[in-house]
Amino acid sequence: MRNAVVSLVVVLVLTVGLLIVSRALPPADAAQAQTAQCVPPQPMAVTPGMPPNATYLSDGRAPERFRADRTITIQFESPEAVNRICSNGRPICGYQFMACFIPGPLGRRIIMPNPNSYPDDDPYAHLLAHELAHVNGWPGWHGE
Repeated sequence: MRNAVVSLVVVLVLTVGLLIVSRALPPADAAQAQTAQCVPPQPMAVTPGMPPNATYLSDGRAPERFRADRTITIQFESPEAVNRICSNGRPICGYQFMACFIPGPLGRRIIMPNPNSYPDDDPYAHLLAHELAHVNGWPGWHGE
């Protein structure tokens, strides 16, 4: 059933800034090593009402009407797992998925890298890492 879930990449507009959804892989060995295991980017299947410039890959800011508050499940994973899950097990050559939205039978989920993988001076990641620690059992009085 997992393969039937279509991964749609969306732009996550965060309170502090914009999260880039996909980026080019660094040149050299990393891109060459992945080439044998990836698929080339494919054009989207056009459906009625879809604009001609539609794409699953985006680093643009979402239009205002899509920025409302929502309650949703966020699944934190390693950056490697984010790429694997968001690409549905078929990485796209030259891209590294940094986050995605997945609708499906398990509910609507956002797949994000674990905020602990970001530098301590990133205020939004620091905030998420702090709250994730509470979810993982860190007491509210902030002791060991």
